[in-house]
Amino acid sequence: MKENGSVKKVEELGKEFMEMVEPLKKDLEEIKRTCEKLEQRSAELQAGITLTDMEEFQRSLTRVSELAGRSRVVLSASAILMSSIDVLLLLIRVTATPEDDDKLRNSIIQSADCFQMIIGDCEKMKEELKDFSVKLT
Repeated sequence: MKENGSVKKVEELGKEFMEMVEPLKKDLEEIKRTCEKLEQRSAELQAGITLTDMEEFQRSLTRVSELAGRSRVVLSASAILMSSIDVLLLLIRVTATPEDDDKLRNSIIQSADCFQMIIGDCEKMKEELKDFSVKLT
């Protein structure tokens, strides 16, 4: 009989134990679901951040391309201006009439204006490149 009483006691204790464990099991399952949701949300957010970074990188590449195009224009204008200066130097040596002097004077003024424009463009590009390089760091 004593064994029969012990068995019943163990069964009762086992039942009580299961009654205590069952709510804990449900809590653990809820925690697991919450963790899975958080992991999924984290992955979604990381994908969004990566996409944003990629878009910013694409904008940077586009800006670099634009600045490269502008630098080509400035370089081309500089080459044209240098050719004009060479022609001006020839005119200075050959000029003999007042009309030629006027042409030379006008050409010098135009060259000075063109130089001023090129210098302004170079300064703008320098500042834009500086701003751009600061954004990348």
